[in-house]
Amino acid sequence: DPNVFVIGIEPLEWHCQHLYELGSPNNNTDMTHPRWPIVQLKNQSVLINREIMCDIENRFVLINAAINNIDSYEKQKFYLNKPPETGSSSLKKAQADKRPHLIDKTIDVNVCSLEKILSFLPKDRFGCIHHIKTDTEALDFEVIKSIGDQIKKVIYINSEIVHLDFEEKSKFLAHMADKGFRLRQHTSAEFIFVNKRFED
Repeated sequence: DPNVFVIGIEPLEWHCQHLYELGSPNNNTDMTHPRWPIVQLKNQSVLINREIMCDIENRFVLINAAINNIDSYEKQKFYLNKPPETGSSSLKKAQADKRPHLIDKTIDVNVCSLEKILSFLPKDRFGCIHHIKTDTEALDFEVIKSIGDQIKKVIYINSEIVHLDFEEKSKFLAHMADKGFRLRQHTSAEFIFVNKRFED
């Protein structure tokens, strides 16, 4: 869809930089995975098996930050895993404490709420937000709460729940029901919600 605009959020600066370097002659990353489209910011495209599938110029922005349920912009400790597990690092200390053998070090990262980011979208262009997907290693409920009143404009939400316990999942479901969302699908890995305001 040429009208779709996507915001990507990544707390690690070198992960962001990686998206510019994929496909360069000195980069050894395997780009032949049969299922994963790869964002390649160097030429503003999405690749599958090194072939350009679509152009994303002026349709994708990458923000170097982490998301948490806070009111301000601030720095927070980020529990960085050892390579190659850096993709499962987390802001949540309790999550890091469960896997101390994976932790390499703590670093400070920029943090804000999703509401702060979404508030910059021009209202005349984005009357609704089609989809929000979270995968934040046990902080997903806090990330969704951080949407604030902007949640009324969101149609679908996918959130990872594999690291949440029963009580956290129950609170998550209750929160989403209170915000007018229906649980559309539930797997062992994620909740998928739909905004009932858009079902009529």
